Amino acid sequence: MFDFDQTQVIRLLGFGFIAAGLVARFGTWKKWFWKMRKGVYGYIPLGLLFILFTYNTLAEERLGSYYFLFLAAFVILGICVVWFSQRPPAILKPPWVRWLEACPSRILKLMEQQVEDGEDWAPHVASQDAVKAWARSLKGKQTRNKK
Repeated sequence: MFDFDQTQVIRLLGFGFIAAGLVARFGTWKKWFWKMRKGVYGYIPLGLLFILFTYNTLAEERLGSYYFLFLAAFVILGICVVWFSQRPPAILKPPWVRWLEACPSRILKLMEQQVEDGEDWAPHVASQDAVKAWARSLKGKQTRNKK
């Protein structure tokens, strides 16, 4: 019969979250930004949390009275997941995200609208100057629409 090892699946899931978080952090994976602005920043500690969970029984056996340290690490990682998902530190954000977030919120909404309309936006975040040019072009469109 098929032997199913849950811990290996949980570890793979953890490594998957870590990999997705790293790919997002280094700016390679851009599509997530417009769908889930902040949630992706909690992926790395979430992956670590999954992996740490698989060592619970072993930690309980080996750490004895120091098992509370394992639980403390678990709680700290859980707090990091929530914190990084709600208020991610700038160090976790790729440069292009910081450039976009420096734009006024009304311009960012116009950018998002263009992305939803299907415009290829990747060239607009290739450099800080490209982001500024995109913001200027949208600001110009915004003022023309008001007239």
